Amino acid sequence: MESSISVRKRWKYLITVSVLFLLVESIYTTTIGPASISFQEAAGIILSKFSFLESFFGDHEYAQVHETIIWTIRMPRVVLAALVGGALAVVGVTFQGFFRNSMADPYVIGISSGAALGATIGILTGVGNFLGMFQIPLFAFGSALLTTWIVYTLSKVGTKVLSHTLLLAGIALSAFMSAVMSFMMVLNA
Repeated sequence: MESSISVRKRWKYLITVSVLFLLVESIYTTTIGPASISFQEAAGIILSKFSFLESFFGDHEYAQVHETIIWTIRMPRVVLAALVGGALAVVGVTFQGFFRNSMADPYVIGISSGAALGATIGILTGVGNFLGMFQIPLFAFGSALLTTWIVYTLSKVGTKVLSHTLLLAGIALSAFMSAVMSFMMVLNA
């Protein structure tokens, strides 16, 4: 069995390599788009904002248009993509850890069916038209939360929530919500 020191070293190495890869990938993705910006220029624009790297990258003149494109358009998208990806990874690991199954996902307990039903209700009824472009995502998110609460409430046995009752309640509710969604689409076809 490996010692805890070698395991720690391996994790430190893995995390360091992952962070460096994320940094390089983030810089690379800011070069992709209609405006042609080289990797070196994008790296210089991004890294010159860090005070400890300013002596290496701060003395170059970069096109103001390119700086604006990177900081106002491309970099917010890169940061948002990294945050969403990280959040999805955490949720996936949580599902897999709770169910002790590496194949577990939101479909297992009906969250995806609940979100789909909420989006269908938002689209077909037009109830939240005052929300504008946020109507469908908000309906889907609210319905996913409601589905999670219903599955949790149905699977509670006393004060405990067992994973197999959670699975059964989720599968049953998922089938019901899929049927309701199909029925709504047939009525509005």
